[in-house]
Amino acid sequence: MFHLKKLVLMIAIILTFSCFLPSALTARANQIDDARITGYALVQPVNVYASPSRAATILKSYDYSSPLIFQPYSSNWYIVVVYINGISYRGYINKEDVGNISEAPYVKGITLNKTNVYISLSIKAHILKSYSKGSIIKYRSFNKDWHIVTVYINGKKHTGYITNKSVETIVNTPIANSGIGVSKLVKVYAKPSSDGSVLKSYQAGQVLHYRTFSKHWYEATVYIKGKKHTGYISTKDIEPTIQNQRTLKGVGIKPTIPVYTLASKDSKVIKTYKYGSILKYQTFTNNWDKVTVYLNGKPRTGYIYNDDVNPDLKKGLEGYVIKKSTAVYSSTSRYSKILKSYVKGKLLKYRPYNSNWFMATVYVNGKAHTGFLPAEDLSPYAPTMQAYALKNPT
Repeated sequence: MFHLKKLVLMIAIILTFSCFLPSALTARANQIDDARITGYALVQPVNVYASPSRAATILKSYDYSSPLIFQPYSSNWYIVVVYINGISYRGYINKEDVGNISEAPYVKGITLNKTNVYISLSIKAHILKSYSKGSIIKYRSFNKDWHIVTVYINGKKHTGYITNKSVETIVNTPIANSGIGVSKLVKVYAKPSSDGSVLKSYQAGQVLHYRTFSKHWYEATVYIKGKKHTGYISTKDIEPTIQNQRTLKGVGIKPTIPVYTLASKDSKVIKTYKYGSILKYQTFTNNWDKVTVYLNGKPRTGYIYNDDVNPDLKKGLEGYVIKKSTAVYSSTSRYSKILKSYVKGKLLKYRPYNSNWFMATVYVNGKAHTGFLPAEDLSPYAPTMQAYALKNPT
């Protein structure tokens, strides 16, 4: 009897506390919702990091004055949810980068077109002053649609307003980098606008040094007749060099692999390698690799197109027989034993071995053998396309 009473009492206690459990969970959820903070980007740009460290991978970036929603994480970091290609990720924002819009500091930006400074928050209001496209002005965020700016008219100070969409904010901390020109003529302008005068021009493929400046412009230092000038290059005209460049070995996978003087197919070809050549090179940009070649015994830096080489020497390749026939030899010699033969146009699978030979597995009387194919007998293109490929190297 005593044990039965004790059991009934325990059940009663559990049922009593279970009545409060849903409300407790709801209260916890509300606390999380209440912890959400609405703030604004106070620097250009505000980076969302994969972990709470400025050295971490940047998941996403937001422009100055962008509204953001985040939650507390630590004394120096907030948590934020970002979406990349429709997938949600948890990221981190440094507390120094966001806050109330009233705390927004003055920043500099570029006028994207002719920009009017209005006396009040309306494009129908009186215009205090106007700036031409590409002007660099100073302002502070006022709300999600407007920035506040100070102008001087006849020596007198006035407060005015410009629309957020009329300017592109300059980055707070410029980063030095290098890249190659991807336009046939890369122009350095006197101001960050294609309407400005051109200080200097560079041909495609030249390596250029610059500093980050804004979303659509880089800043560069150029010399004209020995005099130093600050100029601006459109970001669409530059392909940046990649970070953490690596030295790799790869195999040439085109009928010919040209080495160019500059990282541009319009530049002079200083050397070519044949299909199957094993090359040592250094990663350079997303589309170009850097290689050292020897001309008359002297080293020279050249550039090969990224798609012309395969950096995975273990990866299998496919190609066609382009000679009347080719043999699979037992060693890397045409005088060695022939294991098997194939006719012109036959598609074969093989692996890189060295610059003159591929390695393949063939079956003779049902038994697997490792053999070797002459690289000069094969091509990634069918025989009917081989001649065209040689005349039109990629």
